[in-house]
Order: sequence, then C-alpha cells, then structure tokens
Amino acid sequence: MREQCPHCNRYLVNPNGPANSDILIIGEFPGLDEIEVGLPFVGKTGDVLRYELAVAGITIERTRLTNLWRHQQTSNDSPCFNFGMSEMLRELSTPRKGVLFLGSEIPPLFGLPPVTSISGLVFDSVPLMNYPYMCVFLPNPAIVFHSTVGEIRHGLSIFSKALKGS
Repeated sequence: MREQCPHCNRYLVNPNGPANSDILIIGEFPGLDEIEVGLPFVGKTGDVLRYELAVAGITIERTRLTNLWRHQQTSNDSPCFNFGMSEMLRELSTPRKGVLFLGSEIPPLFGLPPVTSISGLVFDSVPLMNYPYMCVFLPNPAIVFHSTVGEIRHGLSIFSKALKGS
C-alpha cells in the first residue's frame, strides 16, 4: 500500500535510489506518470533525464531522486508544500558530493535568482542546507519538449565535471 500525504491523503511519490548516494537530484513536482507509479522521474521527463545524465557520465540508478512536491502540486502556502519542504531538507541532511536541482520554482526557495539567471552555475553552498554541497540548478528536463536539449546537456556536463573535481 502506498504512503499518503498526512495533510490531504493524496498518494505520495517517495524518493527513490540509494539513500546514501553521493548525488541527489531534486525536481519540482511529479508528473502524471510519477503519481501513478509512485516514483520520481519515471515518465517522459525521466527518460530525458536518464539519457542526458548518461551523456554526462552519470548513472541515474546510482543517484537519489526526489521532488519538492511529493504529490500533485497545490498551492505554495499549503501544509502539503511545507511537508514537501521538510522532506526535501531531510534529504539534504545526508552528506553528498553534489545536488542537482531541476525546475524554475526551486531557486527562489533558497533566496536565489530565477533558474534562467543561474542555470548551469556551480554553487559551493546554498542557504538552508546543513552541508556545503556543490549544487547546480537547471530547468526541468521537460523543457526539451518545448525547446532544445542544449541547456540541459550543457548544465549536466558542468555538474558532472564539478562532481569529478570535488
């Protein structure tokens, strides 16, 4: 039986992958395929992410995957959002080599400019985190359905190189 949100009883999309992985990938919210299956990045966006990570030399099965929103998105002032934030911060309490944030809504939560301004930049630390992680912020991989793959591929290349340098 799948776990349900303690605030609204919607089914949760729980983190997946090794809990102690060196790499944590955090998306914004699960898509319909993810909600149906109960795992992050299993739909078309996950296919894009899996492929582009492989191009960058990163095996998705060795990463920890999660989302800020643990179920279908509602409003950012809901208890469900706060629950998702606390769960994300808990994932960030494990020491890791790097964290890849995917989506436009995440940088402002850390007091950072929009993802369009910081995409592909390497941060040595980000406010609210317990550890000085190497972090990279990129748009959601679903952007390739509306644009080119270049920004995602370039950003993942930067992330991969920064991981090897840490």
